[in-house]
Amino acid sequence: MLIRAFCALLLLWSSLTVALTVTEAEYFFNTDPGPGNGIDIPITPGETVDITALLVPTNLLPAGESHDLFLRYRSDEGQWGNTERRSFFMHTPDPNVFAGRDVTLAQYWFDDLPAATVDINDDPEVTFAALIPTSGLVTNRAHRFSIRYIGTNGYVSNTESRYFFIHEPIPGIWYSRDITHVEYQFDALPPVLIDLGNNFEVDYYDLVPVGGLTPNQNHKFTVRYLDEDGRWSNPEARYFFAIQLEGGSVEYYDITHIEYSFDGVNPVAVDVTDGQSINYAALIASLGLTVNQSHRLAVRYLDSRGFWSNAEARYVFVHEEIDGSLELVDVVSLQYWIDSNTPLQVDLADAANVNFASLVPHFVGPGPHNFYLRYISADGRYSNTEKLPFFVWSGAGASATARLNGAEYFVNVDPGVGNGVPITLPQDGTWDEGSESTLSVLTGLPVGFHAFGIRFRDELGFWSPTLIDTFLVGPVLVISHSGNDIVLTWTANPDNIPFHIYRAPGVEGPYTDIGTSNTLSYTDPGVLNSFNSRTYYITTTNNGVLSRYRLPASAPPKQKNMQ
Repeated sequence: MLIRAFCALLLLWSSLTVALTVTEAEYFFNTDPGPGNGIDIPITPGETVDITALLVPTNLLPAGESHDLFLRYRSDEGQWGNTERRSFFMHTPDPNVFAGRDVTLAQYWFDDLPAATVDINDDPEVTFAALIPTSGLVTNRAHRFSIRYIGTNGYVSNTESRYFFIHEPIPGIWYSRDITHVEYQFDALPPVLIDLGNNFEVDYYDLVPVGGLTPNQNHKFTVRYLDEDGRWSNPEARYFFAIQLEGGSVEYYDITHIEYSFDGVNPVAVDVTDGQSINYAALIASLGLTVNQSHRLAVRYLDSRGFWSNAEARYVFVHEEIDGSLELVDVVSLQYWIDSNTPLQVDLADAANVNFASLVPHFVGPGPHNFYLRYISADGRYSNTEKLPFFVWSGAGASATARLNGAEYFVNVDPGVGNGVPITLPQDGTWDEGSESTLSVLTGLPVGFHAFGIRFRDELGFWSPTLIDTFLVGPVLVISHSGNDIVLTWTANPDNIPFHIYRAPGVEGPYTDIGTSNTLSYTDPGVLNSFNSRTYYITTTNNGVLSRYRLPASAPPKQKNMQ
């Protein structure tokens, strides 16, 4: 019969490798008679057991329906491993069919997705080895891979399935793939894709054309990489300022004139001494301007080619003169701030004219910002606020070292720079050094692998690259009591059911399987009525995998006999 030949091959490929000595093996069909009550399989005890050429009789099984064949092993400690199951179908014998039909097609599929059919060379024995793409499957969960064969007589073989887990790739952690392409983009313009040729590490140096970008303003340059599996890296971005060029190079020209105007009318041109850098300090007459209101003073420069610079403007307030004279009051302090931060006040030496020249710490991140400044007079009046835009480049280099001033971390998903969980203080209690040690306690994480990321901020406001590592949260078993009952609770993947509960008089055993649970808890009733102490352990169930004893994966379907 077909099924008899199939079972013989199945057991031929079954073997066991464990650290303990395997002393017994047994099989049974469909219904579990209990450990030790199956049909004995003669074996030679050892750490590695091979079962070869064992014909499993199937003549008593009903034809025309599916059946389950179960197999398990016992160690020299008297413990039985989890049961391995294979499903098969008993065909009704057909006297017109004979063995040795060629295998012509293979079909495989994931989960319940449509099957893919592969045409293979017609042969009674085939080997199908191929890289099968898993793109499109949901990451961080288990999937089922199924395969079956079709013979020349149109008969379809039994389906064999394996379960596997797809991890979400973490760059530099799980594995590395060759980089095949780089893509860069300016602002929101269409990206440019460049083929690099496969390589694990690439250095891409090139002059990137900026033609078409608006000159004299900031732009965003973004780059990312594509690996051989079709996955994109995280994008990296830098801001830069596009300067208008003449003839493809930067050339400096002398300034020959300065022009100023109030409120955009009646500009006044002033001839200055030619030079690439000039300082024009003069009292500008404001006669004729309406008093008690603001006015706009604009200034621009003319170079030796006849080109005008961009105009810079300041607002001034013209006060009504008292008794026909202008009174100058002393400036006693100033206030400055960046963006919408709280103003900082600086005390100055009292004078009608002051000069404030100081390095202002900013503590802001990379990108465009605004600097605001205003003065306070001796009689408590504030001047108009002056605003100056500036740009912070990212990264502190060798010429701009700084001390650490903060840190943040995240688990699994990076929320972006500045949006992680802040670490309030290092272990020494103060952010004041170039090297600091921190300690974070994480709670409430589920069982499994996790990624931990951390980055630091220096006193200049720059963030370090993100450091990422992985860690494993293992299961925890909690034993408590309710009256004379022992209550067990544990952490584990709730999908891997049933859980088997084992009990023993002590750590050394022997352990007895006392029950199963489809939840994350189990109650052992009345134990404290009879015993002072007992030892427990819990095993979880993985389809096709033994918790303590592991059957090898079924051999690749290199030998298939079709009838």
